[in-house]
Amino acid sequence: MTEQELVNFIKAKLAAENPRELIISDLHTTGEWTSEQITDAFEKVDRERDTLKPRPPLPDSSVWERAKRCNRRSLAWASGIFVLSVFSFSSGRLAGLIELLQDEWVGPFVWLMLGVLGLFSLFVSFENIYLSKKLTHTETTPVRALRFIICTRNIIFVLNVIPYIQILGLLALFFTGWLLLILYVIFLIRSLRSAAVPQSADM
Repeated sequence: MTEQELVNFIKAKLAAENPRELIISDLHTTGEWTSEQITDAFEKVDRERDTLKPRPPLPDSSVWERAKRCNRRSLAWASGIFVLSVFSFSSGRLAGLIELLQDEWVGPFVWLMLGVLGLFSLFVSFENIYLSKKLTHTETTPVRALRFIICTRNIIFVLNVIPYIQILGLLALFFTGWLLLILYVIFLIRSLRSAAVPQSADM
């Protein structure tokens, strides 16, 4: 038996779920192989098996997974800022909250923050639940562009729930919101189309 035949013999025995100790004992009994040769053959088999063993999956860093993370973090920031702002302005009282909502000057801004947060939540739910099923494993240019648009939009949404900085968010929403929405729709359609073709067909 050659060295390669010894390796193949060990592979076959291990595949048949024979214990290593029994295989080693059988090989020693034949007297054809030294302990060192048997050990070397087992090491070679182990190395080959390690090479063929499927590697553990890497943390999902696909384009759409990064978009989902951006959504989750942005929504968490926006929600936290909104709650802290309302709590601060209302002094943590229900009556203070009602007064705040009815205030002639502050009320409209609070309602605006609440509206933006609601709209933001709808976008995040649509993207992280519905679109996730279709785009998670799609690595095309339209999906990358859509992720960029989503993260840019998220910044504008967060700006719209920060007291005293809302004016910047409103200006950004007024001057760029319509453009972002058009680009969003265009790249959303292209992303969904690209998800239906092989990954090599990058648009």
